[in-house]
Amino acid sequence: MEETTAEKDPKLTWQVLQRAFERVRAGRLDEADTWLVYALRNASADPLLLSLEDGEYLAKGLSGSSSSSSALSADNCDVLVLRALIQTRLNSPRLAFESLRSVENHYPNYHSINQVKSRIRALDSFINPPVQDSLPEPRELSPKELQEILERLARAKVALSENRKTLEQALFEAKEEHLEKYSRWREARFPLKVFIPTDSDCSKIPGYTAGDRVWLVTAFQLWQKAMKERIKFTYVNSAAKADITCEWVDHPDKLGLRAKDVVGACQTTCESSFSIVHARIRILTVSGKLTAPNGSGFRGKFLRNVALHEIGHALGLDHSPHERSIMYFQVHDPLLDSLAAEDIAAMKKIVLATQSESERIAKADAAKPKVDAARTKIASASAQIKKDEDTLRYLVTNIDSQLKAAKDLERFNLWDQAFSFYNDAFKYRSSDDGVRQNICRTANNAGRVALKTGRVAEAIKFLSRGRELMNKQTPVELRKQILENLRNAYEASNQKTEAAAVQMVLQGENF
Repeated sequence: MEETTAEKDPKLTWQVLQRAFERVRAGRLDEADTWLVYALRNASADPLLLSLEDGEYLAKGLSGSSSSSSALSADNCDVLVLRALIQTRLNSPRLAFESLRSVENHYPNYHSINQVKSRIRALDSFINPPVQDSLPEPRELSPKELQEILERLARAKVALSENRKTLEQALFEAKEEHLEKYSRWREARFPLKVFIPTDSDCSKIPGYTAGDRVWLVTAFQLWQKAMKERIKFTYVNSAAKADITCEWVDHPDKLGLRAKDVVGACQTTCESSFSIVHARIRILTVSGKLTAPNGSGFRGKFLRNVALHEIGHALGLDHSPHERSIMYFQVHDPLLDSLAAEDIAAMKKIVLATQSESERIAKADAAKPKVDAARTKIASASAQIKKDEDTLRYLVTNIDSQLKAAKDLERFNLWDQAFSFYNDAFKYRSSDDGVRQNICRTANNAGRVALKTGRVAEAIKFLSRGRELMNKQTPVELRKQILENLRNAYEASNQKTEAAAVQMVLQGENF
């Protein structure tokens, strides 16, 4: 079912913009900024977006929404300043900088010129961050200092490697727990029919060398032998008749993946019950340049390693966290001579599950509610796996970016958004007292602004979080402000008991 939302009224936007314009005229730019936040949250954003680069549109709209009969022009000082505030709110700092510089250059006696100059400096610092030129002079390290640095670096690398292995192993085990292993072929489909193109079929593909198909055949044979004939393959001369089709491609783009550093790909097609019904293997051809520094035997061994990996995917295996496994996500250096024990153990689990698959599915098909419940469980598990994988990527790449973005948002007094970024980062940096204090500061400011604009429930949410995290390292004045603002928010929402409790804390604190 599609979600429907009420369309926001642009008339309300112009009413709010008129309030903001009155604050600009009175020289209260911070209050004008607060009204713009209200407009973005509660009214149509269209007038704001159209005002971004069209000063005449903004001036005309303000004239039309005002009770005054005088018309405004786009180069009116107050209109320029309001437009700069809108541009800042809509994340266009360069446009805001240019608008404010226009006021500074052409109207030096403007009533709020000092506030304008202050905002120009802040925007300039954001657009053109200062160069850090206060680094200490370089000096020659003593052998002892150099050794200490190298040892610290080595320990850090080991710790990083161990942490990544732990995360990979945790994710791998989560997949085992959630899906009770991966998609698999039904027992009735064995032996699987495999199509491998002939040398003549591939003769016009750049990089293909006559005999390369042998390495694919060898890889299938190695899997069959390792599983002691419990998995069998037969070979057909038509892709249309095959369960597994193999192809050679001459460019990474033809692998069907976004990444550019891959040499093979496997796409499986499954029924709704997660049984595999078809697999398509694609392997990148190898140019002569790759073989030159590695000797004549490297080419075949490389192709066989790639084929073993992709066949593993075709049979239902996912990537392994074990570095010496053929199912590890990277090409091995040096290349592997055979399947690893981890590969064989993982495949045996699939085989055992496959052998009981027919009986399990027959029972499920006889009782549709059980089938539906199983599918729901699998869908839920898949969603959990995606969440785990997203969390893993988030941990590895995005925490520092979150913190940097939060600092940038603070520069423009976007307290609620900065709070959200700091709060998200704190989930993974809970021992970082700097992040804790940043949350307290932005929670207090966001709560103060929310309370001032009548958003009492939001104010309580922000300030309660600030109170929860403040500690002895939190500046005394900030602790006092958080508690006072929280008390005022409770009073504004008629929560007298809560307000009295906070007041008692205030009286008991040693400020």
